[in-house]
Amino acid sequence: MNKDNERDYHFRFISCSSSEKYKKFVGNSNGLFTIQSTNIEEGGLVKWDTPYKLKHLTTNKYLAIDPQKAGSLIEKKNLKGSTLKLVSFEKQATPFSFEMLYSTISSKDKQFFLKYMPKDAYFRLKAGK
Repeated sequence: MNKDNERDYHFRFISCSSSEKYKKFVGNSNGLFTIQSTNIEEGGLVKWDTPYKLKHLTTNKYLAIDPQKAGSLIEKKNLKGSTLKLVSFEKQATPFSFEMLYSTISSKDKQFFLKYMPKDAYFRLKAGK
């Protein structure tokens, strides 16, 4: 718990096998985020390799890397990756960008999708500005 008596939420992503059940929405919104531009005056289509803030749909909190938990958890379990948490304030959010996985882009409208992220795209989430 933090000093404001709010609950801290932490996430840790681990690799998993690909399966049909991961490809469709089954009704739980706990893993859904809205994508917000880091510039409040910009909107529109999501561009590859451009920083965005991710806002949790259910709690209205922002996704951030937790630097205090990341090192100790990874060292103990020999895992590669970071620990993520939800934070209340937008300025505490970590900017994330979506890195394209070229092999997943279909040939239909390829030029458009090389600039903008399609809604059903596979991507690598990258932290940082």
